[in-house]
Amino acid sequence: MARPSRQGQVPVCAPHAITHLSAVLYPPGEKCISPAIPLVCSFLSIPVFILLTAFSSEAQDLKQEAGQYFSLVRIGTYPSFPEVFTSAKPENEILTLLQPFLDDSVNDVREKAYEIVYAVTAKSTLPGLREGGVGMLMNAFRDHDPGVRATAIDLLAKFRKKDFNPAVKDSLRNLIRSGVAPLDKSIKFAGFLQLTDLIPLILQWSQPGNPARLRWSALQSLARMGDDNAIADMMIRVRKLPVNDDLVYNIFPDLLFTRQPGPIAWIVEALESDETNCMSADAERAVPIPCGYRIMEQLASVIEGFPLERDESGDLKADHYPSALRTVRQWFRIHKTYTIIHDRY
Repeated sequence: MARPSRQGQVPVCAPHAITHLSAVLYPPGEKCISPAIPLVCSFLSIPVFILLTAFSSEAQDLKQEAGQYFSLVRIGTYPSFPEVFTSAKPENEILTLLQPFLDDSVNDVREKAYEIVYAVTAKSTLPGLREGGVGMLMNAFRDHDPGVRATAIDLLAKFRKKDFNPAVKDSLRNLIRSGVAPLDKSIKFAGFLQLTDLIPLILQWSQPGNPARLRWSALQSLARMGDDNAIADMMIRVRKLPVNDDLVYNIFPDLLFTRQPGPIAWIVEALESDETNCMSADAERAVPIPCGYRIMEQLASVIEGFPLERDESGDLKADHYPSALRTVRQWFRIHKTYTIIHDRY
């Protein structure tokens, strides 16, 4: 908020700031503290009054848009997000407005509210706002509906490591120690965030006698934190399997999650194969293709300086996949050492 110039005048109003949602600041206003000069104070309060009135009007518009949108969601209609959600300022006012919908009794309403939280905060240049979004999405771990949990947790995984502040990490620790479901998801976040103090507890879940999904997630988490035994255990299991669609789609993402050189090098090795053990994505006219097409798409998200660009949705910008695959293979032949990206889930 631009403050009125008072050159040559003795300041009579003191700025004050209001903190909200992880120290995201509202624009500073002016608070008159000198009743001895009422004329000057009244003059200085005029632009502030106008701006506050405009903000109040915008807030009312936001509230009305939100009410109309979630009324449609409540009856099973799913319109696109109102543009005002992602364009209005300040963003933290939108987050405050969304809070009641995150607590709503209707599953679809909560799910859409979490999606808007992500849309508002994920690409913000304000670290405090991104941290606020992460904190709100973390609450989904306690949601009673598996679908809502899955949506919010998938969105949470799109944030960078630096967006998880100490308070959020402590909340995650408490969730894991209390055994709140879904443990298979939460312990992977522990690996991503390097919560090494939880290794002894996670190690217990990697042992026989636990559900297979939980054991596999525990191994991934331990591997992400550099546990050599977990890395070796994963690779012993995986090397027994043929490289085909099942392995590439279901297991390779787990190996890439570890961000460990050994598993990633093995995937790069599989990239070189010309065997047509995978199928094209066209369900009506599926034909055998080299698995390298899918593998290069997966590697693009974890290798620094990858030779092909990706669009906003994460897909490779490649008009001719055979040429693109040759380019990627040649890049890895030249770059025997490469940098693995660690700040993403």
